[in-house]
Amino acid sequence: MADHTEEPTTLADAPPEEKRKGTALIMGGIFLFFAACFVAALFVEWMPSDPEIAGGFGYTVDPLYSFIYWTSVFFFIVVGLLMFVFAALGRQRKHERNEVRHGATHNTLLEIGWTTPPLILVLAFFLLGFRGYLDMVTIPGGAGGAYLVDVEAYQWGWQFTYPNGGVNSGGANQVVLDVPAGRPVRFRLSSRDVLHSLYLPDQRIKKDCVPGRYNEMWIEVPVSDQIQPGGVYKDFALRCTEYCGQQHSQMNGILRVWHPDDWAAREEAINTWNKPEADGSRMSPVELGKYVWEQSGGCVSCHSIDGSSGTGPSWKNLYSPGGGDHEHPGIDEIDEAYILESIYYPGNYIVPGYPNQMASYAGQLNYGDVLAVDAFIRSISEGFPEDQIRKEWPAEYDGRTWLDMSNQPTGPPLK
Repeated sequence: MADHTEEPTTLADAPPEEKRKGTALIMGGIFLFFAACFVAALFVEWMPSDPEIAGGFGYTVDPLYSFIYWTSVFFFIVVGLLMFVFAALGRQRKHERNEVRHGATHNTLLEIGWTTPPLILVLAFFLLGFRGYLDMVTIPGGAGGAYLVDVEAYQWGWQFTYPNGGVNSGGANQVVLDVPAGRPVRFRLSSRDVLHSLYLPDQRIKKDCVPGRYNEMWIEVPVSDQIQPGGVYKDFALRCTEYCGQQHSQMNGILRVWHPDDWAAREEAINTWNKPEADGSRMSPVELGKYVWEQSGGCVSCHSIDGSSGTGPSWKNLYSPGGGDHEHPGIDEIDEAYILESIYYPGNYIVPGYPNQMASYAGQLNYGDVLAVDAFIRSISEGFPEDQIRKEWPAEYDGRTWLDMSNQPTGPPLK
């Protein structure tokens, strides 16, 4: 009878020489795979622009991103290689299949060794990230010293409103946000409908635009060789990064930075809708804010403008040039977000010494009314910068004030 020898069917059943060859091939393939991953990681770019030119927060975001990225690449390769190495070296051989294996053992030193380095790295990530966060929320010289641009997002575009009444608006990848170089620029963010998000990738900053409240962010793009007097500006990307509906991808625009010497002329050029007809047709924001206080909002019954106390706190000197130092103890900072929230959700912040009895004006006062009240309060706050008080409305403003809404009572002549 012929002697039939059973051929090995797995690597574990193969002779020792073949086992070594098979293991070497497996390990070689694994090494090549992770080497390819490492080489591919070398070609991954974060952002193409130069942070020195773009301004913003590239100086803190880019190093932190690189630190986290390369730490992740390193541990991906190390852990992945060790996983396959231990799987190959620790596999059970054929003659061991029926043996009873020992249970897991405990090694305190080893556990400390693999726990401590990740803990240190996570703390380093947090500390570096927190330092960058503080830079992003702290405007040099305070909010009162920054140039203010109102940013209102809507489906599917942007409206940028300037202190002199000028506005840029639109969508479809073409709207322009003009700002001056060489000074902090503060963006006051809101939304007309759903969640949006203003993202300036070259400046490494983004913030959500939320209906019914204000957010804010700021940048300062330095003057460089690419931004010169005589109309030589620099363009950067502007994006919406919160999915907001069917045409979300069309909410792209341009951040255009101008030299300080050109800014006054550019600001006036933007102000195409602050040119009323010969007969005049609209109250200024300050005038409308006073009208809301006196009549449409009924604020005069509770809030004085001469500093005297009433049922509610006085509006006089509610703002101060830098914010935070005012006559209402117990409130950390009076700003636009506080004004908006106090009008729509008055119970959220209660000034000490006054009862919680104000009714909500949500649905009664519209977005334009809130901006007008804000402008009026600024105008009666001593020392507040004049260029931070809205002066005019656009001639074609789209009717989002109490006086303009067709379903509201008709007000007196606007001029």
